[in-house]
Amino acid sequence: MIDQIVQHMKRSIPFFITISCILLVGCFETTQEVTINKNGTGMFSNTTDLSNLIGLLKQMGGDEAGKLQNTDTTISLTGVADSIAGLTTEQKRIVNKGTMKLKLNMEDEKLVVKLDFPFEKLSDVELLKDLANVVRIGSEKITWW
Repeated sequence: MIDQIVQHMKRSIPFFITISCILLVGCFETTQEVTINKNGTGMFSNTTDLSNLIGLLKQMGGDEAGKLQNTDTTISLTGVADSIAGLTTEQKRIVNKGTMKLKLNMEDEKLVVKLDFPFEKLSDVELLKDLANVVRIGSEKITWW
């Protein structure tokens, strides 16, 4: 029994070291932009540059990291809001209109994630700011900004 626990702990050490490095290094830069049109509609954008993680990934992942293919894709967030606990109906409405753009280029060591949320009125911007807190605090597995 004790041998099994020791074996499990030995296998878990690399995982904890990796997580600690990521958390302590602060490997990302985030930019938030709000574009407001004359009619009160607009776009709330959150861009996170995770490029510093690529070098770490290459070191830790070895040959497997080299197999990652370059990606430039846009994903609709329609339906995602239902899986995030603690959102109001209005926040779900806004999230369901959002998109996520993912750009990964292993040669240039670039990884950028951009979330865009169109809004219909200025009060929606406050909902988006509140949404950021709900996502950060309410769910450890989902981190958008």
